[in-house]
Amino acid sequence: MPNVSDRHGNRAPVYALADDDWQMAPGERAAIEGLLAQIEPALAIEIGTAQGGSLRRIAHYSAEVHAFDLRSLVDRASFPNVTFHIGDSHELLPGVLEDLTGQGRNVEFALVDGDHRGAGARQDLEDLLRSPALRQATIVMHDTMNEEVRGAFDRIEWAAYPHVAYVDLSFLQLDASLDGLRERWGGLGLVVVDATRSNGCRRGVVPRRKGVAAHALEIGWRLTVPARALARVIRHGVKDLLVRVGLASGRAPRGSARAGRSAARR
Repeated sequence: MPNVSDRHGNRAPVYALADDDWQMAPGERAAIEGLLAQIEPALAIEIGTAQGGSLRRIAHYSAEVHAFDLRSLVDRASFPNVTFHIGDSHELLPGVLEDLTGQGRNVEFALVDGDHRGAGARQDLEDLLRSPALRQATIVMHDTMNEEVRGAFDRIEWAAYPHVAYVDLSFLQLDASLDGLRERWGGLGLVVVDATRSNGCRRGVVPRRKGVAAHALEIGWRLTVPARALARVIRHGVKDLLVRVGLASGRAPRGSARAGRSAARR
């Protein structure tokens, strides 16, 4: 296990829970850590470095990393396997991808977390998707819960990229509680690139529920809490009755917190 410390120098036994400057929620950190641990990229790209929280984990698992940001806020000496590209990713990234293509390299992992305007985030992602340097790759996009960013990704014509095997723009969602006029941030999207169509991963584009806005769904969910509670009471009551008369086993319905305890109550 890496020697991970928080902002006060205290060792954090679980990196995803460290009190440090990584600008992601614990669940997002754990998801990225899990992907990197399985992929172990020979070559990775990060767009949007900030204080270097995610870059530390990408660099830990990768042999070589190219990091892009408008300015450098990290100690570059701490990242011996990282090449830093300072400036606008929309101008720098295509050239770097072209060089990597010319060298016959393959980018196995990329994190898109730079420009948070919808059009800018989409451009970063599509620059990656258009590049022959991504033949077998996993791309993670941060802040897909933001309506502008998500809307821009929703408008991508995935069929125009035949090497894209799998898309889930809701790969990881955070608490979506209403918060007035403040922007929602966070959440991870995932794109799997498989030019050979032979990597064994699931395929297709995970559809987004359409027709009802997210805030309306949340309000509807809260309003129907009593109805769901009543339905649970009825469902469990019917189940208990059937068990008592011998028409059903003692196993509780799937998903019930009472599973495995029915027999003890008879």
